[in-house]
Amino acid sequence: MKASSSTLHKSSPTAAVHFKTAPRTSPSASEEEVASQGKPPLSKPASNKLHTLAVFTAVAVTPFLFVVVLSIVLEIRSYFTSQPTQQFCCPNELLTVLRGVNSSIDPCDDFYQYVCSRIDAGEVQHVSPPFRVIQQLNLLEVANPGESGSAAGEMLATIKRGVWDAEQSGGEDIGDYVTAISKALRLAPEMDLLRMVRFMAELSLRYGLSTVVSFEVSEAGDILIIKINDGCISQNRNTDMLHFALESFNNVVNATVDLQGLQVVEETVIALRRSKAPKILYQPINNSPFEDLKDGDWNAIINDLVLPVHPNANTVETHQNDKVNALLDNFAYSPHQPATIAYVAVCSALSTRDLIEEAALKPGAQSLSACQVMDICEIEQAYMAHLLSGHHMNEYVAALFTKMRDNVFQHANASLGKVYQEEVSRKLQGLRLVLPEEIVASDIPVPTVAGTFADTFIAARSYVFEVRKAKVARNIPNVDDLFLPAMVRNGDVAYVPTNLYAIVQQHVQRMVVLDVPVLGVDMAYQLWSFLLEQSWPSEISRSIETYKSCFKGSRSADYLKTAYTALGVVSAVDAMMAVDWNVVGSVNGTETTVGRLVYLMQLYATPTVEVFSDDTPGVTPIFVGRDAEGNRSRPSSGNRVRWILGIGTPQRTFTKNVEEWDMPVSIFVFTAILLGLLIVLAVLILWRALSGDKDTSKTSTWEGGEEDIEGFGLAIRPFRGRRASMNETVTDAVELLIAR
Repeated sequence: MKASSSTLHKSSPTAAVHFKTAPRTSPSASEEEVASQGKPPLSKPASNKLHTLAVFTAVAVTPFLFVVVLSIVLEIRSYFTSQPTQQFCCPNELLTVLRGVNSSIDPCDDFYQYVCSRIDAGEVQHVSPPFRVIQQLNLLEVANPGESGSAAGEMLATIKRGVWDAEQSGGEDIGDYVTAISKALRLAPEMDLLRMVRFMAELSLRYGLSTVVSFEVSEAGDILIIKINDGCISQNRNTDMLHFALESFNNVVNATVDLQGLQVVEETVIALRRSKAPKILYQPINNSPFEDLKDGDWNAIINDLVLPVHPNANTVETHQNDKVNALLDNFAYSPHQPATIAYVAVCSALSTRDLIEEAALKPGAQSLSACQVMDICEIEQAYMAHLLSGHHMNEYVAALFTKMRDNVFQHANASLGKVYQEEVSRKLQGLRLVLPEEIVASDIPVPTVAGTFADTFIAARSYVFEVRKAKVARNIPNVDDLFLPAMVRNGDVAYVPTNLYAIVQQHVQRMVVLDVPVLGVDMAYQLWSFLLEQSWPSEISRSIETYKSCFKGSRSADYLKTAYTALGVVSAVDAMMAVDWNVVGSVNGTETTVGRLVYLMQLYATPTVEVFSDDTPGVTPIFVGRDAEGNRSRPSSGNRVRWILGIGTPQRTFTKNVEEWDMPVSIFVFTAILLGLLIVLAVLILWRALSGDKDTSKTSTWEGGEEDIEGFGLAIRPFRGRRASMNETVTDAVELLIAR
């Protein structure tokens, strides 16, 4: 035994090869004895392993198949239940915005240049404020004003029809204007100086019509300007139109003025009008500028027609070279009447008709709308308030304002500190919201439409004057401030114009999220500006000024507006960050997310505001953020832009209802593929685990190379509790050989 053992160890490679190629012999008695003790044959364990592997594979593949089938079902359901990519409203305007961006610039590096570089270079033109086209088309598309059941709507419909028909009249309607003016101002064949001055002042100030002597208030509202205008007869060569006008005047006033009489009056006007550069004279508004008109009579005119609408007017401006006194004395001189009265009425009628034609030529102008040209936007506002600002809409806007107030309150607490929590809440509660019904002075009755278009237009101008008086008395901003779709704040009162309601009304069908740039940002802007304008302790005031100073070096001319807008955007977007923020919509085939569109439109809405730039500070905390060295800390502009635009956020190409399965189908497909790979890996690992003993016993690396030690499976079976190491396997094999 020792010799054989020694021989084996000395020439193990030869012995191994010899064992490999040795012929099989019948089992010895000892082997038969081992087999007779109940040991299974070699094929039985392999069968059990295959069975185990099959069961494991079936169990593992089942969830994979389930995920695949579920993905297919959801894809089919998505196809039938989801809506196709919806069209955003105002496609032409929005498409201009989308095409205006400079795609060669990374928006995360410099978002301002991405949006505005082509505009600054003059390659594209700035579009009008966002969604303004809705306001312009609202009266034609949302409803028929004439069938709205609203007096303002009926009046507006009549005026709009008259504007469109102005070119078709051929001048025959000039008589209607003369008749309407004569009746409204109660003209008579003879009028003294007081009535003549009031007549011209009322034409200018109540009805907004140009006449021989005009009374105009300066843009600042503090100066009443009185001047003589150019003659109107010599500029109009349509004698037929003049005959129509005189015929109407004579019928109303019961006079017999002819065209020659008008020409004589015009010669007087031209002679008394200044012939060289005027010398401007100023005097207190309470002093009568007319020599023969008493101060008391003059003050009655001022108190009726000037101060109720322009309470800051305190000065009268006249031109020394304009012989206004001589002209009015001539007009009030009895022998010259009623030709002078007819001249004033005809000139006013001609200028009114010219105004209507101007409105007809540019009803959709970007700079001025038809209602602005005709100066009757209060009628439009009243109609829109009746049409849009119902109980439901009022509740919606009020609720949104409350939400914005809460958001600003939370951000302010993070910035100003909880020590001032109660004071912040109290100050924010001090800002009052005024809705359209109160803004348009809905308690002022709208005149009933009757008679000709000219009658309606004159009545509309008178109504506008009464509304403006009421707004001044109630401290409501004028229509010019409220015309654009933006909120206006006067002190502690924030006003929501009806134009905003017109826009919001378009979004009630699944597009409420677009109310962010329309209403939400404006509300948050006004809340922040109101809050930060209040008095604060010196420490907080310094922090606020530090925050504002971060915007002084920006591209914006009004850095405070930029600062407040930045706060407004963050506060408003926080409130509306919902699933719909990443919904994809289409603008004439150009797809974009709601979030990206909102940000672009907000930037275009305020062309003088740079909402986010490299100099924009962080927002939470806004004022007191400092880094380790005491400098102001702020996140990068790119990160803010990524957050605002939702870059990197999964986007849906279909808009689903909230109750539907909200996870994109692509997630299921990706999960199925990943699960499939894991299953394959698990099967390979299990196969390796189950066949590891056989594989280990089948091949082993000896010094002489790979050797087949098949038949040693029985020798390894005692190590069933764990996998045998290579050394253990070789040792068992050697011991078995020695035993043999």
